[in-house]
Amino acid sequence: MRQAIDNFHPVRIGIALILLILSIVFGVKGEIFPIYMTAVLGSLFFFDIFNSYMVIGPGLTIISTLIIFGRRLMSDGFFLIFFMLMVMLFIIGVIIGGIHRGVMLRQLQKYPEIVNSLSDDKLHFNEEKLRESKLSTEELSFFKSEMRKYYKSYQYLQSVKDLMEHKVDSYDKDLTMIHAIFNELIDSPRMLLKMNDFLYSHLKDYVDKVKAIVDLDDNVVESDEDKQLVENAKEQLATISHQFRDDFIQVTEDERDALKE
Repeated sequence: MRQAIDNFHPVRIGIALILLILSIVFGVKGEIFPIYMTAVLGSLFFFDIFNSYMVIGPGLTIISTLIIFGRRLMSDGFFLIFFMLMVMLFIIGVIIGGIHRGVMLRQLQKYPEIVNSLSDDKLHFNEEKLRESKLSTEELSFFKSEMRKYYKSYQYLQSVKDLMEHKVDSYDKDLTMIHAIFNELIDSPRMLLKMNDFLYSHLKDYVDKVKAIVDLDDNVVESDEDKQLVENAKEQLATISHQFRDDFIQVTEDERDALKE
């Protein structure tokens, strides 16, 4: 629900809604375009423009068309042409999206080697960049407060590193990723709302799982139930680890978009 609110852009959704209405009013042949625009309209609440129009929309349209109009594809040539165009759009979207994501992941792998400006002890705010954000004094105060509060989670994770890096293979890389995300956020206060999944969900869940493992490690006798709980926590940490990677890609993309505006 929160993601739908954050992704709500009246202009984008308004344009998609107008296109949907026009396709219905003028009765676009084959009903594929109305289905496509319905899928796009819904996905715009959760995804960006590219994924909505080039991946999610076409993908859902292809599935819906096969389910609803499967037999008609072989008997209606014009309908089949529309369907094949949708398949081509989906393939192009997946290829472009895959290439873009691959480039971002390669940059991601290099990032920890060239950026390490945050101290593990405390945050260092760049006041000049904060002023450039043109946020009010109250908004900047809130931003600093939130950053300090959630950076304590990172500091906790650092404090149990000796124990956890022997239990979770990706732990050291996860800490590097969290560190890198804070590094991007600290100079970009306007990104705070867009990164609420990282702060309020992914980071929080990661810390909770780590604390559970640390607490179980204190048990003098480790039962079979304890071992299963630890294994479950490790699996969940592996999932969150991938979410951290997506968070980093998002914050760097959003920062580039902000510089273009």
